[in-house]
Amino acid sequence: MSYEDFDVKDYLEPKLVENFESANDVIVKNKLPFGMIIDGGPGMAKTTNAMLVAKYFQKSFNVEKQVGRGIDQFIKAYNYTIDKVRAKVKVCIYDEANDSDRAGSRGRVQRILNQVLVATSRQEAVIIIVVLHRFYRLDERFFDNGLIDLLLNMDEKVNDKYVHFRAYDIDSMIWMVSQIKRGKVLKKPLVYGISSPNFQGRIKAPPLDFMIEVERHSKEGKDLLRRKGTRELLSEQYYTVPVLASMLQQTKEAVSYRIKKYGLQKTYVRDKSGNMFFYDKDALGVLRKIFEDERRDEERIGDPAQDDGASTGVSVEES
Repeated sequence: MSYEDFDVKDYLEPKLVENFESANDVIVKNKLPFGMIIDGGPGMAKTTNAMLVAKYFQKSFNVEKQVGRGIDQFIKAYNYTIDKVRAKVKVCIYDEANDSDRAGSRGRVQRILNQVLVATSRQEAVIIIVVLHRFYRLDERFFDNGLIDLLLNMDEKVNDKYVHFRAYDIDSMIWMVSQIKRGKVLKKPLVYGISSPNFQGRIKAPPLDFMIEVERHSKEGKDLLRRKGTRELLSEQYYTVPVLASMLQQTKEAVSYRIKKYGLQKTYVRDKSGNMFFYDKDALGVLRKIFEDERRDEERIGDPAQDDGASTGVSVEES
């Protein structure tokens, strides 16, 4: 049996199916969007469950084209969903996997997601599923538009058999965020326990073929995240040629030439993508001495009377 043929209802908690059916009726009848957040710790199969839910609402859901790993890919996935998908209810997934954890990046993500939700209201029967680590990392204003309806918190995974979830409505989400803001929670991850879920249950592991397809897609996102994290880590410990050139107030060509001339390549680390070199920070001091010595040499040539007997050679080892 192809994974495209299985009945998603067999894998979802009956109470969850009941809520989805009610939401589906409202979405189709009123052409209103439906926003859902799926969050949880690492390894809680958030992406797999998001795609399983997506398949419930849209049987023809395309794992490759309707999932955005990071906000830039999400924009493409969203436009594809609106323009190309032919279904009564369309689904698009935003997976934060490739987005930076910096506050500025999160702000941009929230603005775009909010714009998407507002833009689709009263126009399209669209479901936006937001997959992230913790829902409360979203700004409180994100919930003000009233277009996020449900939170599924994946809180326990039992082997590869099923994942247990807790479901909260928008009022519960807003209240939990307010409690964090007021300092009523000792540790933020404990916030789920201060509000009773509307309901809870299990989502069973889907068919193997489906999981393989999802895992392939998810691995691509995780690999991109790892490479991005590697670049950010390296940028804190090493310098690239443009950075060296900026700090030395030289051109990139001048810096590259001297790196090659004085054998500084041994200090580099190659990015996983193979497209960028990071040079050890010691290279900055060596290059600074090289440029200073060259400047002094030029001054001596310009003033023959100046001769202190100093050598004009450059020794990388001594620097």
